[in-house]
Parts: sequence; structure tokens; C-alpha cells
Amino acid sequence: CGAAPNRGAGDGCLVRISIACTSTSGRAARPIPEGRGGLPGGQVGHSLPFERQNRVMSWCSHLSIRFKLILLSILSAGIALTISCIGFVLTDLRLLYEAKQRQLSAQAQMLSFNAGAVMLMQDYLSAEHLLAPLEHQPSVTAAALYSETGELVAEYLAAGQTPCPASLPKPTGYSEDPRGSVELIQDITEGGQSVGRLYMRADMRDLRDQRLQYLKVAG
Repeated sequence: CGAAPNRGAGDGCLVRISIACTSTSGRAARPIPEGRGGLPGGQVGHSLPFERQNRVMSWCSHLSIRFKLILLSILSAGIALTISCIGFVLTDLRLLYEAKQRQLSAQAQMLSFNAGAVMLMQDYLSAEHLLAPLEHQPSVTAAALYSETGELVAEYLAAGQTPCPASLPKPTGYSEDPRGSVELIQDITEGGQSVGRLYMRADMRDLRDQRLQYLKVAG
């Protein structure tokens, strides 16, 4: 490095000093670029998040106590309202699901009562006629009657529905298939004697529509 001689140092003029630094090859050294946050070499600094945090803390510290209390009340009311709405939605959906089960159970009891004598006499043609009125029940998508040995003897299918199981190894009661439909299997008795089983499948489309309606309202 070299320094240029002072010009006019004795007469009060400005002293101009120029420093020129060169590398060993004679070329001027390039300055190291600075990255974000003031770090050399393009490194990313972490000062920006801290600056934002300090800015937020500084803004909060300048708020009055009255405004802080109002803000806290609004936040608490919003959280309580959100939790209440979620509770109401879940309760409503559970009630709809239970109502669907009760409706399906009532239809199954009626069919089982009418099918008892038919299954006892093994009049399977009449069994088909017993299931025919289900076409007027939009929620019932499939139904079937099985003999005591589990053999399929009568079947009802709505348009576009998958067939009922060829045999019925499942126990009695409610279940849910992978498509989201509710299935009910119930014993058919006649004179205290088990003469077969009834299989019914109900579509939960109305429950899904209700969920979508809640999502639209929430959105």
C-alpha cells in the first residue's frame, strides 16, 4: 500500500490521502460481498427475525392497559366461540348418525317380522317380493335375506350399488364399510327359532351433505 504526499498541509487545506491496495498479481482485490444481516460471504443472518420480534414487543409495550384488556377479552371470546361451534357441529353430526341407525333398525325390524314365516317355509320367491318396497327408501341402497346356513336367497340393490355378500359370516349388529355406508345384520326369528338373517346397507349421503354444509358456513 502506498500513501500519496500531502498537498498544502501547512496552509490549512484539506489533506487528501489515497490508499491503493493491490494483490500480488497487480490486480485490485475485490470486496467481499455482504449477505443479508450484514454477514460476509453471502451468509444469511438471523437478525431479521429478532428485529421483528423486538418490533412487536416494542409495539406491545406501548399499548395501554385498557387496550390490552380489550384485546385479551376479544381473543378469549373468539376462542370460546370457536370451541362452542366445534362442539355443536360434532354433536349435530353424532345425532344425525344415531338417527340414521334408528331409522335403519326400525326398517330391519319390520322386514324381519314379515320375513319370519317366509324364511321358515323357505318361500324364497315371496322373500324377493318382501324386499321390493325398499326402492321407495332412498337411503337404503342394498338389502338381502340369508338362510340359516348363510346362503343368499333374496336380494335388493339400488341402481349402481355393489352386490350384497354371497355369504354372511359377519356377526349381527352395526358396522361401517370402507365406502362410508352403514351396514346392519339382524337375526330373523319365527316362534323363538332362528330361521335366517337380514342384511341392510344404508347410504350416509345426507350426513356427508350436512358436513359439507358446515364447511361452507365455516368458510
